[in-house]
Amino acid sequence: MEESDYERQRQTNIAKNQELLKALQLSTFPSTPAIRKKPAAATPSSRSRTRTRPLATPSASAAVPRRTSSRLAGLPADSAAAKRKAADVEASLAAAESAKRARVGGELDFAALADGVLRRFGAGGEVLDEDEDEEEEKKGAKGQAGVREVREKLARLRLWRGEQVRVTPERVYHVEFYPGVEKVLLAAADKVGNLGILEIPGGEEVAGEAVKMEEEAAEGEEAEEEAARRAGGRRKTRAIKQEPDVKREPGIKQESGEPSIKREPGTNPESSTKREPRIKREREPSIKPEPAAVADEADPASADDDSAEPPLPTLFKLHTRTISTFHFSPYDASHIISASYDSSIRLLNLSVARSLELYAPPSAHDHDDAVSGLQHLTPHTLLFCTLGGIVGHKDTRTPTHDAALWRCAPKKIGGLGALPGAPHIFATASLDRTVKLWDIRKMATGEDGAACPTVVAEHPSRLSVSSATFSRTGTLATTSYDDTIKLYSLPQLFSLPAPSSPPASPAASPAPSVVLTPSATIPHNNQTGRWVTIIRAEWQRRPRDGREKVVVANMDRGIDVFGAGGEQLVRLRDERISAVPAAAGMHPTREWVAGGTGSGKVVVWM
Repeated sequence: MEESDYERQRQTNIAKNQELLKALQLSTFPSTPAIRKKPAAATPSSRSRTRTRPLATPSASAAVPRRTSSRLAGLPADSAAAKRKAADVEASLAAAESAKRARVGGELDFAALADGVLRRFGAGGEVLDEDEDEEEEKKGAKGQAGVREVREKLARLRLWRGEQVRVTPERVYHVEFYPGVEKVLLAAADKVGNLGILEIPGGEEVAGEAVKMEEEAAEGEEAEEEAARRAGGRRKTRAIKQEPDVKREPGIKQESGEPSIKREPGTNPESSTKREPRIKREREPSIKPEPAAVADEADPASADDDSAEPPLPTLFKLHTRTISTFHFSPYDASHIISASYDSSIRLLNLSVARSLELYAPPSAHDHDDAVSGLQHLTPHTLLFCTLGGIVGHKDTRTPTHDAALWRCAPKKIGGLGALPGAPHIFATASLDRTVKLWDIRKMATGEDGAACPTVVAEHPSRLSVSSATFSRTGTLATTSYDDTIKLYSLPQLFSLPAPSSPPASPAASPAPSVVLTPSATIPHNNQTGRWVTIIRAEWQRRPRDGREKVVVANMDRGIDVFGAGGEQLVRLRDERISAVPAAAGMHPTREWVAGGTGSGKVVVWM
């Protein structure tokens, strides 16, 4: 076959190119390009190297079924085989998710964590002294601190470490301080059932300084009272022995014919004479109702503390779903009672690092009764509520599945609180836009025909009520989606017997259901949305200064502290906080405030 003109021209060009390469002493081009090696990355210095320390080592999980392509498997589209395959995959995924969220019953052992913060509790934990609490309450009631003094004290709080410290892997739902003061511990619960306990380094010094300052302040007040008492006695004696002359204003002389004024012994001439000029007292400047607590950046001690690595928390996997609330037992500080959306209530004994199940429904896969609120009535009695509108009364000495259940609302109950000193009275905050007070002493027939407590009083709101909690003196605080915080003063409504007395007769029970009237209504933004924990009010349980305080998170990335009368005591805020600390709490006795964010971090003001 004869070559075409194009082929001959191509061969000629190839020959010319080969001649040119030989003249330049180059061989033909290689078939594959040379691979260049990347230069080794420079190792960072020890100063710039940052160590990331995970909260918990992820365990190897079982393989879950994955979606596969029907086309690659040779199955025709929209065929019965393809639909059957898709249904099997969906069932496998649902089964895997259900197994993941299934409640784990029985006893959980955390002995591997006992070498950390748990060893500080010792055997048996710390039992709170009720006599000491009563003495502190009497002292606080006798000399209740003024609003100005409390505001000044809270305005001195500073942000610990000047940053947020991660305690849990997921969003924080509840925070609470360890009630003791010999060490500063903060516990936080998250969305997936983890409970993290953080020990604040240097907290012992802070606690010691707080105790020392309070003792010095008490000694100073006693010295001032003693000095005032002695000075008053000396002035009285001097007034009796000496008859004072009549004081005149400057520039006014006594005429010869003017009679002298005689005074009774012991009379104060400065208060009786009309010619004495009055001394006008200047009012002390008032403190702004919303002072901002900002950390002092120039403080060298705080700068050294910030440069150190943040402490690592001790993490417990107590539940398989959200821990809605928890609290340290008022009868043993080493016990933590937690409630979860997996329908269970557990007790974590920190002294032996074990968790016991106190209550759970019979079925391990029953997720319809998520526990949303919890109260400790007596050492062996718990009161809880669920998202299904149920209120339960549990005796921890009975079997796990035994509890008295009452339907108290057609919709979910977001929280409940028991009246201190009268545990037969409790309040519920519900999605039906009401806050109700119930009396366990008198049972009635509910909407479903079963027995339930009697409604004593209620108050309707424009939108749903999120939380309801009592202070130690009986003031009820609620938060609702109508952007208000309402305070109800209840001692005027009820005459409650002592908790140790026998149940009263039905005739002695409170009057039929009445409409509650808030003693104070505080405008407050409670619109959290989907990714922020629901805002709830939390009281300081045993304030040493006698002034009731309630803490509520602020959507402006801060925490508000209010008094029992609705006055704002302080707004804690810092520009370095990048998220809303929606889960807020306060130490039972000290002026320490903490909040948890949606990323599992906490902020602490001390």
